[in-house]
Amino acid sequence: MANAKAAKQPQGTQAKQDNPANSRPFIVQNKPLHSFHAQQLFKRGFDIYANAIYSLSVILRAVGSEDDVREIEGAMDERMNHLFNDLMAECARLEKMAQANGIESNGIDYSNPITIEAKITSPRAARYIGAICEFDKMTARLDALWLAGMIPDKEYSRSIYEWKRRILKLSNSAHGLSKQAMIAVHKVEVKNNEQTDEQTGQEQHELKTAASASDMVSNVAATEEKEKTGYPGNTSLFGWMKKQTG
Repeated sequence: MANAKAAKQPQGTQAKQDNPANSRPFIVQNKPLHSFHAQQLFKRGFDIYANAIYSLSVILRAVGSEDDVREIEGAMDERMNHLFNDLMAECARLEKMAQANGIESNGIDYSNPITIEAKITSPRAARYIGAICEFDKMTARLDALWLAGMIPDKEYSRSIYEWKRRILKLSNSAHGLSKQAMIAVHKVEVKNNEQTDEQTGQEQHELKTAASASDMVSNVAATEEKEKTGYPGNTSLFGWMKKQTG
């Protein structure tokens, strides 16, 4: 198979910098992708999956128990494992078919292979890139058989479509789960704010009540003083005392 050209794509390496408050650790993996279908998968699915997976690892733990988080992560890992196993099994099947018909599956070239730069922010993001590369490898075997006339056009198109759909579905489901987690976080924040507002309102009510009680005590004290001394309370106490002694 021909070596990939070093035509680097911006996907996975965002041009604008992340907010420093959310600075993430990452490594960059350079991967050759030969087929158009694998390149398209990377452009359409990788950033979605990588961002969703990173968010889930943080957000879910903020709103759920560790057991719940591990259960969700375990389910997603299981789906990825099934995908890898099925891709490798399909590669082996196509390779066996090619060998049986004297076809060299590694001997085809592509008109525009590229080398992508993938920004890896979690181990699961690295596995998604691995799945795309395995799909690229499988597609090469499928292309070799199709070019040799061993696979009909309809079967070829259907196979490519179903595999791409399955891999993209993995990223879309992670994105959907991430959105649900964000909604859950928002509900928790709203509830906490409502409780804070309610508590603040109660405290303000108590302060007003205490102030009213204090005013009542002051009024009673003033009335008692007036009754004792004849001081009317609506004039200067110093002026009234001067009149009384004048």
